Amino acid sequence: MNHYQYEGVNQSGGMVSGRVTASDKGAAITSLAGRGQFVTLIHPADAEPETTASAFSFSRSRRVSSREILEILSQLSAALKAGLPLLSGLRTIREQQKKPAPSDLIDELIEEIQQGRSLSDAMRNRPDCFRKLACAMVQVGEVGGILPDTTERLVRILKREEKIKSNIKVALSYPSFVLCVGLASVTFIIAFIMPRVLGALGDSILLPWPTRLLLWMSEAIRGWGWLLAVAAVALFFLLRRWLKHPDIRIRIDGYMLQVPLLGQMIVSVSVGRFSRTLGALCKGGVTLIESLVVVRDTLDNRVLAREIDRVAEKVKTGESLSGALAASGFFPPLLIQVTSMGEQTGDLADLLFNGADTFEEQADARIEKCMAILPGLLMVALFAVIGFIVLAVLLPIMGMDLSPTA
Repeated sequence: MNHYQYEGVNQSGGMVSGRVTASDKGAAITSLAGRGQFVTLIHPADAEPETTASAFSFSRSRRVSSREILEILSQLSAALKAGLPLLSGLRTIREQQKKPAPSDLIDELIEEIQQGRSLSDAMRNRPDCFRKLACAMVQVGEVGGILPDTTERLVRILKREEKIKSNIKVALSYPSFVLCVGLASVTFIIAFIMPRVLGALGDSILLPWPTRLLLWMSEAIRGWGWLLAVAAVALFFLLRRWLKHPDIRIRIDGYMLQVPLLGQMIVSVSVGRFSRTLGALCKGGVTLIESLVVVRDTLDNRVLAREIDRVAEKVKTGESLSGALAASGFFPPLLIQVTSMGEQTGDLADLLFNGADTFEEQADARIEKCMAILPGLLMVALFAVIGFIVLAVLLPIMGMDLSPTA
């Protein structure tokens, strides 16, 4: 057992302090809460004081991945389905954690709940870990007394998101490897092979412009390689920052929707996410307007998110959801038919769930098609670069006068 020094407030609002013996800090806080004393400061009796804010300041600097968040919510859903109380379920999950970042996150949730906050409010205090969708669905479950059901639906949505991310990462691994090896090979050829091959030609002939360009690049790489590398890294970070600007991002998102196959893939993924998320929120009793606001934040494409804002504004004025979606022009006819039928039958949530299965199947097929085409496009680009290099080497050789001298 450990000894802890604490400060806090009692149920009357008065300040209290003292020592408590418990197996760990969480058990100490629980024990004090059972006495009607709510901790504001606690630390081991032989250590320096540590405020609640500072206790978790380091945990905030540790990143909790989306996969770890999914695991926590999946375990919480299973615990709630099994009938465990919320705090007991969180403590059980905490004991199973081996990494410090998820453990500290769960500790923070437990402490805030013990101080009287709801789980959804505690999650909102960590926007770096929990999206608005997760907070909204948990709040729906808390208000309606159906937290096990809403967390189960939330887990299904998040599993789908993780599956898409995983499929894209796996599909991009080979093209990324090919691109990196190709760039390294081309750089080596230009910097070291080209000068030796073309150096044997001497200065007796006029070199064509492709050859002169490659020789200039070779000299630049050998003479200023370190400076070019620094400039490339700086340009990368500047470009990354520039692309985060809202105006630039929405233009790029608009251009991406116009790319033939890529645009269809983005729309399919977004529509599937829209249908399942909106269905889950409506099923939980969230109003349509509030659901649209939450769904808007789940869409990665800014153009489609802006269209959801416009749809929400039209629904506020009394227009039907299906009519607003049809007027947008960005959403497929099947989604409009599903929402129209749902509005007419009063079973919008279930029909959106059924439609989401179809949209997600289409999204999977289009993702596979895009990822199958991408390696081919990279190979064509790489062959074009290599072909240009070969042409630059052969042109001066073909232009030499090879006839024997008398």
